Amino acid sequence: MRTFPTCGELPPASNSPRWMILDGALLPKLEYQVATLGVELNTDIKYAPLLAATRWEKVSDLGPYLVTWSKEIEGWAHNMAPYRYGVIFESDASIDDLETHWKELILCKHSGLENNLTRLYDPIIFLYLLEATEQTRFETWLGPMRNLWLPNLFNQQYREVKSTSTTPKVLKEAFLNDEEWQSLSEASTAYTAWRLIQHIEEYFPDKLQATKQQTHTFVLQQLSDLNQLGQVNEQLATYYLNIICRLGNVLDEDSLYPEITACLCAPKVPLEQRLKQANQLSISLAQNPQDLVENYQ
Repeated sequence: MRTFPTCGELPPASNSPRWMILDGALLPKLEYQVATLGVELNTDIKYAPLLAATRWEKVSDLGPYLVTWSKEIEGWAHNMAPYRYGVIFESDASIDDLETHWKELILCKHSGLENNLTRLYDPIIFLYLLEATEQTRFETWLGPMRNLWLPNLFNQQYREVKSTSTTPKVLKEAFLNDEEWQSLSEASTAYTAWRLIQHIEEYFPDKLQATKQQTHTFVLQQLSDLNQLGQVNEQLATYYLNIICRLGNVLDEDSLYPEITACLCAPKVPLEQRLKQANQLSISLAQNPQDLVENYQ
């Protein structure tokens, strides 16, 4: 897996035109705000709704927009959705070529999508894809984009991605291979772990790590352990976090709570039922461990 350098802020604008892909779902009245700022700045700001002329056209105002970069628009977007608002990049290509490329990206195909969008305009999702893809496909995903900056919600910085190709690769039809599809799943898990930090803050503040990023790493590890038991969702992950925060590691063979371990590792019982039962059991154990241990003897 490749890695990309991190920077705390965007570098000064270069001679290459700079663009943004902004997420209309996170930025209410995006088109109105962009047009209004253009008038206020007396600047010709170009923009294009990327879901226009697609089967999602009726909700295009909630989809991604290709927008000319300006410091003011970026600042507004960042204030509305810090480090989540979209993607920033430089390119000498025309707006038509950029629109064509990005439409291919967001209409990317895979059997697991079931007619849903890939949301590659989400900076974390696009980052995970670019980290996982093969070198031969890397430049194709970038297409006419030369330098990209992907805001990273998890560390409040930017990942800087550079193209090394002298000739832009044309993305004729985007599809995800299995490794790339897995990277999107990992991005989704990373977001789940980030949201679950709020649960720990509210109910188990003593389990918070020194920084939010370290807490995120802690939650990601718990989700990785939980995945050994089967496919999980956010609710099931919450049950498991409750157990871990009350009792510590319960999946090891030398667990201090063999009754919890046995409950979680019962393969014939649906995972949701196992986690609910173990969650209730962990409450009793945390409140009165000695009595419950005696009941199991």
